[in-house]
Amino acid sequence: MLDEVIRLLKSCPLLSALSVTAELLREGTDAVSVQTVPEQPIMQRYADGSSLRQFVFVIALRKRPGEALCKAGESLLTDLGAWLEVCDTETLMLKESISAQRFEVLESSAVAGNTHGSFRYEMKCRLIYYQEGA
Repeated sequence: MLDEVIRLLKSCPLLSALSVTAELLREGTDAVSVQTVPEQPIMQRYADGSSLRQFVFVIALRKRPGEALCKAGESLLTDLGAWLEVCDTETLMLKESISAQRFEVLESSAVAGNTHGSFRYEMKCRLIYYQEGA
């Protein structure tokens, strides 16, 4: 699931100039990292064995210092959240028994830290999907 989210984010025009990976963010670079968050995946279970599930992840953005870049990072995070919530989940290449429903932004922190001379922004999101029963 993580690979599909990363593939989708790489197609986002807002991130075209940035590297999007599942790796930890390195200091001194403008980059985007996507990390999974441990959460209970099943939101609702149905009588036929199918279920409504969630895949929770954090999108982390690191920007080098500077007031203009700080504001640009905040703006990028806001715009990315809006893009994600309206993007076409049909483009996700999931297993045949899984149907993506929508993305939701759960939390956003404009500046999660200023370490080693760079700003870090985080946005916690989830993909809600339907999984057929066995």
